[in-house]
Amino acid sequence: MSMFVTLFAGNALPIVSQAKQTKQIETPALNLSEHVVQTASGYDIFSPDKQAKMSVYTKGGQLYYNVTRSGKDFMKESKLGITVNHVEYGKNAVLGTARETQEIVRDFQLQGKQKDNQEHCIYTELPITSSDGNAYTIQFKMFNDGVAFHY
Repeated sequence: MSMFVTLFAGNALPIVSQAKQTKQIETPALNLSEHVVQTASGYDIFSPDKQAKMSVYTKGGQLYYNVTRSGKDFMKESKLGITVNHVEYGKNAVLGTARETQEIVRDFQLQGKQKDNQEHCIYTELPITSSDGNAYTIQFKMFNDGVAFHY
């Protein structure tokens, strides 16, 4: 399951798109340790321009996230999890160490009015284990104008 939320003018808009003909491009490297920061209860993941931040954390064993842009709440505290076969992933969660952190910058084309596009984000994976032994990973992408995560 994937979710992408844009941060334009306080509106949350689900975006579904099909990418074609990707091409990797070079940009100056960012200090990734400033973009994925461990906190007392989880991680803060910052956008490339550091104006947007997604906090992923546990509280009472439940996994949560919130998103801010320029210091203002965009998405207030929300539960993070999914139920599969009556198992609630996100409850009794213990966050592992962030891994595979990287900056992604690539050009791609879509069909429609705006054909030429660029993906520029901070990507990281957070391994999670529940008290009943279920282990899974959530992949996060933090953009300057949105966030995406995938179970």
